[in-house]
Amino acid sequence: MEQEQSVVSVELGLDALRLMHKVISQAYETWPGGCAEEQECLFTLRNQLYAALMDQLLDIEAI
Repeated sequence: MEQEQSVVSVELGLDALRLMHKVISQAYETWPGGCAEEQECLFTLRNQLYAALMDQLLDIEAI
């Protein structure tokens, strides 16, 4: 049975958000194999960070 996971909120500046997305993307692209759940987690996290980055960039453009 799968355990419930806690939800954590993190505040990042735009530069830190870009770096996090870059690092997670690289980890996903160079994933050496192993537990498929880890690869799925990297995929999901990469996409969520990308969405957050695009939201921030669109907010900046609207100003």
